[in-house]
Amino acid sequence: MKDLSIYFSPVSYAQEMAEEALGKQILVHDENGFPEITEKGVAILYVPEFRRTVHGALEGRDSFRKPLYDMFPGNSWNESIYDLGTIVPGESIQDTYFALSQVVSELVKSRIVPIIVGGGQDLTLACYKGFETLEQMINMCMIDSKLDVGEPEDEIHAEGFISQLLMQRPCYLFNLATVGVQRPFVSRREIDLFDQLYFDICRLGE
Repeated sequence: MKDLSIYFSPVSYAQEMAEEALGKQILVHDENGFPEITEKGVAILYVPEFRRTVHGALEGRDSFRKPLYDMFPGNSWNESIYDLGTIVPGESIQDTYFALSQVVSELVKSRIVPIIVGGGQDLTLACYKGFETLEQMINMCMIDSKLDVGEPEDEIHAEGFISQLLMQRPCYLFNLATVGVQRPFVSRREIDLFDQLYFDICRLGE
C-alpha cells in the first residue's frame, strides 16, 4: 500500500474511556504516528471540505468521535478499525478530490471499507474515482430528498454532481438508487433521465 499519511492530519482528542469501549480497539492516527494497515477492516476518515455546499463550513463536525469511541463493540465484530484522521482540504477543491480518490483507491485495494464523514455530496464523485481503479461495475445507493443531477457543463457542487459522474469514461456505474426522494424537489427532466437509465427512485412516502 502507498503511504497514505501524507494526506492526513492526526486526530486530536483526549477522553476517558471504559476498558471495553470501542475507542480502545480503534487504531488511531494520533501524535504517536500513522497506524500500520495490515488487516482488512474499516477506516474512518474525516473530510471537512464544504466549499461546494450550500451551507459552507460548520465547526465541530469531527465531534462524532467522542460518542463513537464511547460505544461498545458487538460480540461478532472481529475486523480491524482504523481512524486515519482528517484529510486536510487542498489549496483547490480539485486537490481535495484527488487526495480522497487516492485514499479510497488504496483502501479498497487492501480490503478496507472507507467510512467518510463530513464534506458535501460532491465528494461522492471523488469516492467513485477511487473505486474506478478496480475496473469493475459499481452500484451506488444514496439517501436524499433530491436527485442531484445538475448540468454537465456546470461546475460540480453538492446538489449537482450526478451528470458529471455519468460522463466519466469508461463509466463503471451499473446502477444508482436514491432513497427518500421528495417529489416537489425533483424536476420532470431528472425523473425521465433516471427512467431512461433504469436507475431506481424510492420516494419518501414509499
